[in-house]
Amino acid sequence: MTHETRGGTPRLVVLGEETVPALRENQMIEAAGYVNVNERMAELGLTSPAGVVLLPRGFADVSGSHELLDESDALDLVKLLKSEGVDAALVTRKGEKLPTIAEHDILAHLPDLLLQGVTVGMIPITLGVIGNYVYDKLIGTFVKPDVRLNVIVKRQDGEYTRVSYQGPVDGLKVLEKTIQEAVRDDH
Repeated sequence: MTHETRGGTPRLVVLGEETVPALRENQMIEAAGYVNVNERMAELGLTSPAGVVLLPRGFADVSGSHELLDESDALDLVKLLKSEGVDAALVTRKGEKLPTIAEHDILAHLPDLLLQGVTVGMIPITLGVIGNYVYDKLIGTFVKPDVRLNVIVKRQDGEYTRVSYQGPVDGLKVLEKTIQEAVRDDH
C-alpha cells in the first residue's frame, strides 16, 4: 500500500477499516514486505535485543556484517528512548558496536526501527521522541525539518513489513495507525 501527495490536494487514506489522517503535501507513506529479521540476524552473526531495535544501514541488503554501519544518530536515539521508558538498543556484532556513518544534508537520516515485543502504547512515545530529536537537531537552521524513517514490524502471520515515511517531521504522527494496521495485515 502506498499513499502519497506531492503538490496536489491531500486525500483521506483508508487502510482496511481504519482511517488514517490525510497526508499533506510532500508526505509519503509506503508499506512493503521485508526480510525475515531473525533469519537475517543469524546470517550476519548479529545479536538482536527485544524492544525497539535500531537497525544498521544496509541490514537487509549487505553481503556480510563487515558492511554494516550504524547511523550517527543511533546511540543518541537509544539514550533518549530509554530516558522515556522505551526498551531500546542497537544491534551488535559479537558484542562489538558497529562503525557509524554520518550524512550532512537537509534530510534527517535515521536508523531503521525494528519493533518487536513493543506494546501499542510505546509506538506514539517512540515516534514522539524521534520527532522531537529531529526537530531539536535542526532547530536554528533555516531548514524545515524533513525526515525519512523506516519502521519494521512483525505481522500476526509471522512475516515482516517495512512501513516507510518521508516528509515533514511533524507528520510522523500519521504513522501510528499505519504501523498498527501493518501488524494486523495478514495477507
